[in-house]
Amino acid sequence: MKIGSYQKLIIVKNLPDCFILQSTDERYRDEIYLKKTQSSENFKIGNIIEVFVYKNSKLELTATLTKPVAVAGELAYLKVVSSIATGAFLDWNFDSHLFLPKREQKYKILPEKKYLVAIILDKKERMCATTEISEFLQSENPYSKNDKVSGTIYKIVEGIGALTAVDNKYFGLIPEIECYGNLNTGDIINARVIRKREDNKLDLSLRELSHIQMDSDAIMLIHRLKSNNDFLPYNDETDSEIIKNKLNMSKKAFKRAIGKLLKTKQISFFENGIKINGNIYP
Repeated sequence: MKIGSYQKLIIVKNLPDCFILQSTDERYRDEIYLKKTQSSENFKIGNIIEVFVYKNSKLELTATLTKPVAVAGELAYLKVVSSIATGAFLDWNFDSHLFLPKREQKYKILPEKKYLVAIILDKKERMCATTEISEFLQSENPYSKNDKVSGTIYKIVEGIGALTAVDNKYFGLIPEIECYGNLNTGDIINARVIRKREDNKLDLSLRELSHIQMDSDAIMLIHRLKSNNDFLPYNDETDSEIIKNKLNMSKKAFKRAIGKLLKTKQISFFENGIKINGNIYP
């Protein structure tokens, strides 16, 4: 009996408060409970029905007609509804909440926030969740360089970048050099494929192609200048980490943007920074 999945079972007994189901395969004679509150009035002995099979809190094999958002071995983006010392409970559209044990939390889990988790079975074959989802992701994907994708950040590794589940099913990585802004586990992002590796895993960027991004970066700089009395204390000699932290762009992108603005005489260098030359943008 495959626990945590949909099964076609036959009704063998009709008890006052439940039906007893069994596998149609005679090798598996486990009795499985289906509460009548979870069944149809039309059910009778001999009917073959499709149900979701799991173990309840008493470790009894139990069936339900309720369909969770994912089954064992699948990924789901679920919201934390409550937590206790030993773990957190997630809403997965089921009869009871899904437990995310503390030992399966590979990063800090916050109440009311959503996270991408894998549905697994614990040692007692009860359904639970884990944030360690790498082994459930696929390498094969339909994407090519410069394609637009969306995904969920599931792990941030210092020196490497933000591991991302593209479409919540494929391997993706935002390299550290491309990690602009405040990225956190659980964030849903839109990105561009910058490389498809030999193993088909995807490297991603949160930024557009340079000639497209340059226009938006230039507009952003103008707005930042206008909100800072027409002056910013950064120029092409400013340290790249300062540019990244303060302006959320790479030094290379910054130089492209100010180059465009200098060429069109919208800004000029002034006292170790840049200043706006006129009311260019609203």
